[in-house]
Amino acid sequence: MALRRVVPKVITVDLGYLRMWRDDLDRMVAVLHKISHQKVDMKVDDYEIDDVADIADLASQGVHAVRSFSFTGGNSGEVTLQLGKDISLLQITGDDLASKGAAQEVYEIALGCRRLVTPDFVDTLFGAALLVAPVVGRAIYDGLSRRRDVERPKPRVLLDTRTRKEAPTFWDAKKRDVWITVVSNIISLGIGGLIGYFINIWTAGKN
Repeated sequence: MALRRVVPKVITVDLGYLRMWRDDLDRMVAVLHKISHQKVDMKVDDYEIDDVADIADLASQGVHAVRSFSFTGGNSGEVTLQLGKDISLLQITGDDLASKGAAQEVYEIALGCRRLVTPDFVDTLFGAALLVAPVVGRAIYDGLSRRRDVERPKPRVLLDTRTRKEAPTFWDAKKRDVWITVVSNIISLGIGGLIGYFINIWTAGKN
């Protein structure tokens, strides 16, 4: 008697820690649409949407980050994609070539959105090493530290409502903070030098 599977096989893919923009999400959804038999339900935060392009409405309102996105496709919900603070998971019920191909395509898109999540002890060692670095190096570290502080606790997915072209680069977004830190450190260094200079003169005069 031959074995016959009675429970459908489920392809499960952990997509990792991601930083995504609207066009990345659109590419994923386009792949999943192909195996969803035109029956699709999508939600972003507290809203239902018909198309990923609808997320642009949030961007136009100045909302550039969303907490969660979910995609459910197929007649019985055979295709699910969940993106949020604690999850970045793709599940497809089926073992056919189309399902495997779709899972692989979504995974490859996710690879292009992966972000580095450093453990806290690495941050600590990096910061300690930069204590003896030049002022500019220290300023860059301070700017990066602010970025990491915003990300703690580290969410699985950071989803921007804008496209990659619409969103500012990291330097554009952080250059003001970096320059403020550079200038303040230079001023502090100058004041410290002057104080040291006058202390040395005063000490020499007493001797």
